[in-house]
Amino acid sequence: MNEELGQVYTILTDKTGTLRVRIMCSIMYERLSNSQSTYGEATQKHINDYADAGLRTLVLAYRQLEEIEYTKFERNFTAAKNSVSADRDELIDEATDLIERDLILFGAAAVEDKLQKGVPDSLTASTNLLRPASRYGC
Repeated sequence: MNEELGQVYTILTDKTGTLRVRIMCSIMYERLSNSQSTYGEATQKHINDYADAGLRTLVLAYRQLEEIEYTKFERNFTAAKNSVSADRDELIDEATDLIERDLILFGAAAVEDKLQKGVPDSLTASTNLLRPASRYGC
């Protein structure tokens, strides 16, 4: 997982204790299960069309995890995130590689990456409202 590339993952459990990893990123195609090639190709075409239209794209994929897999991942990932060594990013990548494989394609989406009308003015007004309070340590 690479935060700079906008990858996001979530590990969920259901009522039966089943663990699932859900990954959302448009570069996850190489991590899909081989059985996903048909849908993967069609979805990749859609993603390319969306990107060509100037939209921000998102691919969702998931897979089921065994408890032991999750435990190993959590231990390695926590150690990597807390590392102060020069190879911290590589350690994080190694930890996430344990679960970011054989993913099942869930779908894709695209959104226009543009502020709605009036948002810049609202942000400016909010900032101006907060400035006087910050003078008094609030």
